[in-house]
Amino acid sequence: MNPPALVPTGVAQIQMTRALVLKHALRMEVITGRKKTRLNAYAITKEEFNFKGSKLSVLEQLEEWIGDKLSRIYVPPEDGRPHSVYDTA
Repeated sequence: MNPPALVPTGVAQIQMTRALVLKHALRMEVITGRKKTRLNAYAITKEEFNFKGSKLSVLEQLEEWIGDKLSRIYVPPEDGRPHSVYDTA
């Protein structure tokens, strides 16, 4: 039997998944200097999140936004054991 697929559901999960994908695409643009599509991750991120600055500055702002959101939604387990498939033992 296969494990259940991890599919983001709900607005918050979809928004976080999109932000993570944009972060990785923008990081690749910063590292390589290339863009994947006509509308690059830099332009999309600036428009959607209303960030200002260079590619590196926008990447840092996006990483800070993601970190802030994750710190507010993640509650560590009281027993110290992992309680999510994303936790590590």
